[in-house]
Amino acid sequence: MPYERFTDRARKVMLFANQEALRCNHEYIGTEHILLGLLKEGSGVAVRVLRNSGIDLRNIRHEVEKLVPSGPHQVPMGRFPHTPRTKRVIEYSTDEAKNLNHDYVGTEHILLGLLREEESVASQVLMNLGLRINEVRKEILNLPRDGLKSLESDAEAYVGRGAVYGDNKKYYLAIADFTEGIRRLKTDFALAYFSRAMAYADIRDYDHAIVDLTEAIRIDPDFAEAYYRRGNTYSIQGEYDLAIADYTEAIRIKPDFIEAYRRREDCYHKKGNYILDSPSFHSFVTQ
Repeated sequence: MPYERFTDRARKVMLFANQEALRCNHEYIGTEHILLGLLKEGSGVAVRVLRNSGIDLRNIRHEVEKLVPSGPHQVPMGRFPHTPRTKRVIEYSTDEAKNLNHDYVGTEHILLGLLREEESVASQVLMNLGLRINEVRKEILNLPRDGLKSLESDAEAYVGRGAVYGDNKKYYLAIADFTEGIRRLKTDFALAYFSRAMAYADIRDYDHAIVDLTEAIRIDPDFAEAYYRRGNTYSIQGEYDLAIADYTEAIRIKPDFIEAYRRREDCYHKKGNYILDSPSFHSFVTQ
């Protein structure tokens, strides 16, 4: 198992990496998504090391987006495969933990693994911002040993199992695991609420789906997919004005969200307002 020795925070980073791949319309998890996942997790040792090194975290996302643009089409939600470089980063992370005599793999080891894969997007971004692997190792060694390992519960294990249950259409078991994962979490976790909402939607419990999607949006206001899915749920319930508002917000966050334009146009039609609503149309009328 690739994540057997990963701390809960490190596992959360990998879940966030999947979310970042989805956000970028990529059907794979690359090193750039893992780096963005580290930023998204936000409270691990890796982020502390980056801040201590004088790096502005906002610049990391900006540099990633310059090197790897978003894909042109929305991709379906799922568990995306790792690229060969990502697989090596996971191996390097485990190796770095062993070299530092740590019996776990934390976010700091993932950061070292990213830097070791020198030809990767993540490593290029970090080195362009002045980070060097030997300096990171020294910084980690200077941190208190008992301050490194995550003290969170095994909440992400429940979330991960819930995702597997959902993939196998065992929605009630998925909901139970997502619920237990959310209960055990010490910090807000938008993806857990989003995943449970999808399971609720699959059993047509739309009211609970809306509640969870609303919570995911509260935690992550830039979660375009959550707005889109809540818009779909409102549309199913005939709440077209609310659906249009959510599709509009999804488009604001992600201007190339083609399916959100199509769904919004469909809602306009159902309301009797025949409005052409597509990215190409909006580009045309603003020229």
